[in-house]
Amino acid sequence: PVDGIVIYGDPDRRWGKIEIKVGMDIQRKRTLMTIPDMSKMIVTFDIPEQYRSRVKLGDEVIISPDSIPTLKIKGKIKKIASVPINQIRWDPYSPKTYRSEIDLDLQDPKLVTGMNVDVEIITETLKNRLIVPIEAVFEKGGEYFVYKKELIPKEVDVKIGKANDNFVEIKSGLKEGDVVFLYRPFQSNENN
Repeated sequence: PVDGIVIYGDPDRRWGKIEIKVGMDIQRKRTLMTIPDMSKMIVTFDIPEQYRSRVKLGDEVIISPDSIPTLKIKGKIKKIASVPINQIRWDPYSPKTYRSEIDLDLQDPKLVTGMNVDVEIITETLKNRLIVPIEAVFEKGGEYFVYKKELIPKEVDVKIGKANDNFVEIKSGLKEGDVVFLYRPFQSNENN
């Protein structure tokens, strides 16, 4: 006997969930009810294929529930599936994901089973680097440049380093305090 919330069926079954009804026929090994262990919450999520090479076991994670965005809970990646699954099971060309789990550092009672959360994975921390928003860097012919704010906007070649979804490391071409545009300040007439 155990106390807890009763969930009908198997909450981990992604497709073809059955509705349990009185008088229905039951097959062998079919899960009728689940009582989740609420004493130690974990977060399960899917890592998209394009990010799998950047993420490793033990990476730090910050989660925040969609319903409580001010709540930030730290954790670590505890498990990453070895084999990917298709997002749409019957479509072989569907994007692939890797089923993963996060072990939380803190068990907050506000966090309950079934909540949707935002997952931020910290794969690397760069210190004392010059960065600019990703929107400020443009590419032409395999070379990168920014528009530096001067009396007349100036196209400046830069060498870039590491990047994430928001920022790009600038290795050369700019110095601290330089102001750059997040858009092309003028459009050339090359295509006209």
